[in-house]
Amino acid sequence: MHLTLSTLQKIKAKMNIEVIVVDNNSSADTLAYVKPRFPEVIFISSDINLGFSKANNLGVNHANSDNILILNPDTIISEEVIQRALELLKADNDTGAVAVKMLDGQGNFLPESARGFPDLKSSFFKILGFKKWSSYYKTQDSNDKIEVMSGACMFFQKEIYQKLGGLDERYFMYGEDIDISYQLHKNGLHIKYIHDLEIVHFKGRSSVKSNWRYQTAFYNAMKLYWQKNFQWGQHSVLNFFLSLALWGLKFISAMRHGLKQVFFPLADFIGIMAVSSMFTYFWSIWIKNDLGFLPPFFYYLVLPIYTLVAIVSMLFAKFYLNEIDISKLVKASIANLALFLTIYFILPIDFKYSRAVIIILWFISFFVPLVFRWSYSKYRQIPLLFNDARYLESEIVPDNRNETSIAKLLSNYSNYRLLKSQKPAVSFIVDMDNSTNSETIQWIGNSNHKYHVWIYSESGDYLIKSHGKDENGYIIAADENFTFFEWTNMLRKRILDVGLTCLALPLSIFSKQTVSEIFSASKRVLFNGYSWVHFNENAIYRLPDDIVEDYKRNYSLKADVYYFFRYMFIS
Repeated sequence: MHLTLSTLQKIKAKMNIEVIVVDNNSSADTLAYVKPRFPEVIFISSDINLGFSKANNLGVNHANSDNILILNPDTIISEEVIQRALELLKADNDTGAVAVKMLDGQGNFLPESARGFPDLKSSFFKILGFKKWSSYYKTQDSNDKIEVMSGACMFFQKEIYQKLGGLDERYFMYGEDIDISYQLHKNGLHIKYIHDLEIVHFKGRSSVKSNWRYQTAFYNAMKLYWQKNFQWGQHSVLNFFLSLALWGLKFISAMRHGLKQVFFPLADFIGIMAVSSMFTYFWSIWIKNDLGFLPPFFYYLVLPIYTLVAIVSMLFAKFYLNEIDISKLVKASIANLALFLTIYFILPIDFKYSRAVIIILWFISFFVPLVFRWSYSKYRQIPLLFNDARYLESEIVPDNRNETSIAKLLSNYSNYRLLKSQKPAVSFIVDMDNSTNSETIQWIGNSNHKYHVWIYSESGDYLIKSHGKDENGYIIAADENFTFFEWTNMLRKRILDVGLTCLALPLSIFSKQTVSEIFSASKRVLFNGYSWVHFNENAIYRLPDDIVEDYKRNYSLKADVYYFFRYMFIS
């Protein structure tokens, strides 16, 4: 939000614009941070999430201008785009709205900039990923009129917007832009498209598409669109088949996006199983000269257990985060060896095969993920990392005046270190405070995977790595980079809580609390989602405010264990 408001503040210095933010029940910390920095912005707060349509209608009703821009809070727009849009809105009486060409944070064209009205055929091919066969998306250089615009950036005359009834509030978060585009079409109005100027719309949160709630909201919006605007969509029999088809598409889409999230763990499991099976099979033939040296039981139970242990070790070592850090694979591999040998020694004698087989399995559990990541890094042209230190090799544009501030920001809130880039530059840091909006958009637009772009703001105290539609970026700021919220740490913490519960009951007779208090606390941890050590209200032992930020930023299981024993036995 801060980034977008900063760009609008620059425009406000040159144009008479009014900025209204409708806050859909975001965190109190967000508003407390943003409001003082933008005193001229009108903030309308809601205690509940009103949804995209209702919130924008509320904002438009408070607007005094004759022209309206509905803009996402993750965009960069220029004064030139706004001026061109206003000219097009006033050019003739048949223009109902204006849309603009959009790029993601890596300079890729966003196809939702220019779309056609959806039908079942085009939607089906889009959901399955066959976009070339779908007539839904148009080209990035579409002509000056399009059928469907994107809700991320829509220009209207307020009179026309209100005449159409605004955005249909039955659409909570998707489909409202398609619907209002169709309402314009039905009223004989068209949408003009600016294809020679661009805005940036950061779209790197693709992981949410695997969420069933996202899929439900998306396909419910599609169903509402067809039922509202087409007579056949109201026919009971056709409506039944429509609902059935949409449910099928929703399931396929959720599975397709969900598989992306588990791709590496699944690939590692299959790869380790396949290579281990082949290697041990030939081991039995060539080394032991006994085809039955390893019985079928080994392949369908023992080997999968060892493989699963390897996957869990890599998960706990945080090897499955976005960055490919081989040092975490090494840590997981060391843990694997200890676990493999432990499993080997506790197995019954009938299941104890050659220790050489265990060493082979351990080596394969390291080698297969390493080969997969090396191949992936070559294909995606991303670096392999080998330690916790990160080096940001960048050229700062337009100049180096804030180099010291950037280095300090990196040092305070991340494990990155700033290096001056060698020619040709591998990445650029765009100093937003000393660049125009158009220059920033141009830097991102010219990148197109040739180099990475980071966006820096000294006034906002943040550094953002631009992300694309298929790849998440990275934010370095005072209120970001908390390792506590990484999903691997959340899982590890939950497992630790269960383990500490098993310790708490036997040790309760030595605790400062009574046995009944420890028993009650244990029940809350196991059955009510409480944690032994936390900073929120669902904590058995709540941390003081002065250590919370350090705890969140540098979270470790050791910290939980320390505070658990401290609060249980000392204070």
